Amino acid sequence: PTAFKVISDCKDWLKLFNVELNVVRNKGFELVCTEPQYRIAVKHFILRFTHQESLDETISYFTPSLDLKKVKKCIIDTESEWGFEFAEESFNEIYVYLALSIYRRQIDSSQEILLSDEELRMLQTYNEYSFAEAILKKAVEKFSIPITQAEIGFISIPILCSKMIDPGYN
Repeated sequence: PTAFKVISDCKDWLKLFNVELNVVRNKGFELVCTEPQYRIAVKHFILRFTHQESLDETISYFTPSLDLKKVKKCIIDTESEWGFEFAEESFNEIYVYLALSIYRRQIDSSQEILLSDEELRMLQTYNEYSFAEAILKKAVEKFSIPITQAEIGFISIPILCSKMIDPGYN
């Protein structure tokens, strides 16, 4: 009964992200979702249930063997080059998404983010798209992964919604 309650709670929580949790007899569990739904749910889980001190540890659980120092460096170096800095909450969100993006591309490059042409064109009109592209170019160099315009677009969305630390000018 206790396990059934936990599984039921998990199913309910995952439904918030349009992720379906199925129990497969004699095998375990499976998640039925799109790649963006999966990444959004994992990001929310990591940031909601993890304390700042163990953020890297929790990300490592979902991205085993990924060099998280290199992932952070992609973001920090781009921040420095572009002359601004994310607030901690925004940095962590982008950090989780970037780690998931790199890891998912490393283990299975068929895990595609799909954005419509219209969505992609709209995102490309913002500087944040170029910023996401700069971050992902560093990831390509450091991790030798293929990236698509849709990956760049997906990473640019949280950047568009991010908070920045104001260095004294708008």
